[in-house]
Amino acid sequence: MSIIRGAGAAFDAHFMQIALSLAEKAFSEGAVPVGALIVQDGDVVFQSHNSFTSPPNDLPDSIRHAEIGAIIGACKELGKNRLDGCEIYVTVEPCAMCLGAIELVRISKIVFGAYNSSFVSAQLRNPHVIPTPPFPGEIVGGVMETDCVQIIHRFFQAKRSG
Repeated sequence: MSIIRGAGAAFDAHFMQIALSLAEKAFSEGAVPVGALIVQDGDVVFQSHNSFTSPPNDLPDSIRHAEIGAIIGACKELGKNRLDGCEIYVTVEPCAMCLGAIELVRISKIVFGAYNSSFVSAQLRNPHVIPTPPFPGEIVGGVMETDCVQIIHRFFQAKRSG
């Protein structure tokens, strides 16, 4: 499965804008600014952001990623363990842990903004690196990429200077 770079559909940009507002919220709380939401049939099912205080509170900070929070919340909201037919929108390319969770709950489409060169999900980039089948759904990368990269850069510049 290859990544479609910056598909740019208005639909994807609309939901990425919501994810960016969630990333801004994470930034204001001092967490790495990543926002994620689960969409089904054009409706937002659940949204989340990286946070040290938001549910699920019983997870260690190191695995409380925006994608994990969105998946857990969407499963609870829909009352099921699988998210077939759902899409996930996230401001940064999912890490390997989050990609595994996305696959386990059978999300059909991943849309992300910024490519994550420091925490590359090898399976998204090169399915030959990890001996499992590549993500079976659609992957769209680079949606509102400049905006998604800028918030990450602002956050880490503030951390370095502060």
